[in-house]
Amino acid sequence: MKRKTGRLLLIVSVVLALVAWQAGCSGGNSKNKIIFGTGTNSGTGTGTGTGTGTGTGTGTGTGSGTGTGTGTYTGGDTINDAETGYYTAQDMFNHLNYLREMYWNHEGYDGYPWQGENAPRTWSLTFTWDDGLAREAQDEAERIRDGGAPQGSQFNHQNFPPSNGGEPFWAGGLDSPKYMVSARSYYDTEWVQYSYDKRWWSEFNGTARQGLHYQTGSGSYNHRTKLGVGKADIGDDDVWWVLIYGE
Repeated sequence: MKRKTGRLLLIVSVVLALVAWQAGCSGGNSKNKIIFGTGTNSGTGTGTGTGTGTGTGTGTGTGSGTGTGTGTYTGGDTINDAETGYYTAQDMFNHLNYLREMYWNHEGYDGYPWQGENAPRTWSLTFTWDDGLAREAQDEAERIRDGGAPQGSQFNHQNFPPSNGGEPFWAGGLDSPKYMVSARSYYDTEWVQYSYDKRWWSEFNGTARQGLHYQTGSGSYNHRTKLGVGKADIGDDDVWWVLIYGE
């Protein structure tokens, strides 16, 4: 009986010792504490790398540009005046405008000389110089100088026929976009007497008044505002003139 009692006491002592040891292990200062749940990890790291590459490229390009400019065409001969006093195309242009201004209060004339009738003026009283028309007129003057025939119909001086020194002119295109007049100014001793009166453009010449100074066109081409003049000198100090009127 004593042996059993001693054995029981030994077992109880061992159990109490184990309980005391477990309580000490669960204290707040334990470094082996077990926690159940989820965890997260974070960290940083560095890395290095190298790479190489080569490449080639080609390219082409084109470009264009435009420009505008203004100027006054000054073509034509300037040596001879055929005793008219007008050495350049611009001189004749200015004189023709002057003669139209002289008749500012006169009715216009609709039609070729001696073929039309008086009518209200619809052409500009004086004209604006046009470089394009002047180039065309210059080409035509040189063509006639070199042996070509004037275009249009011939209209003689009102008072002096060609046999008496009157200068005729040729006209055409009155009912077209461009009205052209061509004439030759002569320098000749037989023509000196009344030389101004005999000129194709003289205000004393009714043919010139109707064909040039009063002229106002007809039909759908009765609003001309531009004029180009060409001048080509020929032998013996004569001059071929060409006028082109445009809208």
